[in-house]
Amino acid sequence: MKRNPVFSRGRFGVAGRFAGAILLALSLVQSPVRADGPDDDYLTIAAMIDQGDALSASGQISEAHQKYVLARESLAAFRRDNPDWNPQTVNLRLRQLGEKAARTLATANPTPPQPVVTTPSSPVTLLTNGSEPRQVLRLHPQAGDSQELVFTMKMSMAMSMAGKAMPATGLPSMNITSDLKVEDVTPTGDITYTMKVKDFDVAADASLPPAAVTALKGVFDKLKGMAGTGHVSASGLVQRFDMQLPPGADPQLSQMMDQMKDSFKNSFQALPEAAVGVGARWECKTRTKSQGMSISQTITSELAAADGDHLTVNMTLLQTAASQKITNPAMPSLSVDLVRMNGTGTGKSVIDLSKLTPVSGNLDETIDMAMSMKMGATPQTMEMKMSMNMSYTAN
Repeated sequence: MKRNPVFSRGRFGVAGRFAGAILLALSLVQSPVRADGPDDDYLTIAAMIDQGDALSASGQISEAHQKYVLARESLAAFRRDNPDWNPQTVNLRLRQLGEKAARTLATANPTPPQPVVTTPSSPVTLLTNGSEPRQVLRLHPQAGDSQELVFTMKMSMAMSMAGKAMPATGLPSMNITSDLKVEDVTPTGDITYTMKVKDFDVAADASLPPAAVTALKGVFDKLKGMAGTGHVSASGLVQRFDMQLPPGADPQLSQMMDQMKDSFKNSFQALPEAAVGVGARWECKTRTKSQGMSISQTITSELAAADGDHLTVNMTLLQTAASQKITNPAMPSLSVDLVRMNGTGTGKSVIDLSKLTPVSGNLDETIDMAMSMKMGATPQTMEMKMSMNMSYTAN
């Protein structure tokens, strides 16, 4: 099965978040990016090991184990690609990582963390139960299930600065392929899964110079191999998601990783607690942070069709953000005040409850923003409208 949770909350809601990451990628294309070598790759893995040691020392044994396993896999790949780079050091590190992974596995609590959102404080509110027959909707994949997910996004943007319109900009169509695997399902239905980004593909675009498309591909190529581990309840409530940049990824891409991590973490459709039938409606209200903005989000879902585990859900999305200061690590010297931010969208998801992710889906979303910023001593007002079309298929 193939669905990409990279760009959605309640399947789709944080798509605008990743749009911001892509804009960041475009800015990175225009700036010098260092060429990574074996030394840099090894330092990235060494930092991962240090993080595992810090987690172990603080008593976070399960998290430390995940870091050690990922570091060991990364170092093994590094040795394969760089057989002549300090082989004694690499082999020693691999032996140490094997010991650390075994030790933390033996002492870790195998029970996944309890849901962050419990039933009494669930963000899901049932509006109508729908018609009979009704059923309780719960995810129930099996340990060992694996899925390849292919996601396509198209985006266009219009901007004006100080009342002067700028040429509209379109990004080339992007395809992202990821692999998901269900690692464990507890008796209560809590799911542990792993994710790995397998491929990014940027389509040729006549409106952009070929060099710009090539450079954009180069930026995303650095994110291939990104991996993460997540926990989600049977009702689609996220418990945890951790993600790591792959060895060799430029540190400048760490913010983009954070955006993708947040999107993966919030990828699952929250389901109502009560039994529902066709026509049932429920909403999920959440608050999130993206590109330095605090955003309120409401997703209203309607069960359009149900046949056992196979569901069709229609959705509407509403995002708003109050006036606020925006702090963005990618632009630390730029002072930005958000004047307004509104996002609306409609979409559909075809779901198989026996799978971790839906079979297919799509979303059309529009985001309207206005910001005030200082360029030197002069305040400038920038308005931006983004239109996005997102779709995925899953086998």
